[in-house]
Amino acid sequence: MKIFSPFATLIFIFCSLVINPSVLSNGKKEEKVYKIIENFTKIMSESWKKDKFLSEIRIPQTILLDANSRVYGSCSQRDKNLKTIGGSSYCSSTNTIFLVKEDVELFYELNDSSGLLYLLAHEWSHSLQHAWVSKIPHPAKELQADCLAGRFVSMFEENIDRKKILSLAKISLHMGSKIHGTGNQRAYALLTGLGVIDGTCSIAKMKELAKKPRKANKVIRLMNLRSGSNDININNSPHKKSFGELIEKFVY
Repeated sequence: MKIFSPFATLIFIFCSLVINPSVLSNGKKEEKVYKIIENFTKIMSESWKKDKFLSEIRIPQTILLDANSRVYGSCSQRDKNLKTIGGSSYCSSTNTIFLVKEDVELFYELNDSSGLLYLLAHEWSHSLQHAWVSKIPHPAKELQADCLAGRFVSMFEENIDRKKILSLAKISLHMGSKIHGTGNQRAYALLTGLGVIDGTCSIAKMKELAKKPRKANKVIRLMNLRSGSNDININNSPHKKSFGELIEKFVY
């Protein structure tokens, strides 16, 4: 499922920032971006192989392509009016993660490596849901992917700090939709995964969050209360665990 919808909301964020020319047309930045994708995919793949359950399941492939690319067959767009791939997504039919270059550029510019890791982790989380044959309805499914993405970011991003955490939450606030949940819900799920908010990424908890949108208002209060302080420290997160531990507790 696409990480954000509608695309217009992120265009608003994009235009509100001072964005440099295309990341993927800048040699040094392009190399760094590709390295982040390569390293994340490598670590996830190696961890996947070592897991006692996942080792029996095929590792998802990741394909980088343009937003105007066309995909035919089982991974083609369900919306007949949409001729191109559109945005980054996970296709369960072929166990494929489609990374759209425009999304990669946007998330990297919005929050450097943490933003890009969030994009990657969200789609990988969908592959985990598929592996576990997780029957979870929308928007709880997307909220769980956001929550797990938070956990993955905290595992792979060594230099994530208060500013980056708040920045990631603010990005989520602008990506609400009927399928994905409100912006508040998405930010709440992400911060839960990061360990800023107490809770788990379990199906039960995400269903509860999906049914109680007002509970997510805690995100706004949290950001207002802590935006000027230094007491958000991801290193103290109770969720900063190994891949194996994360997977073991995934369905509970």
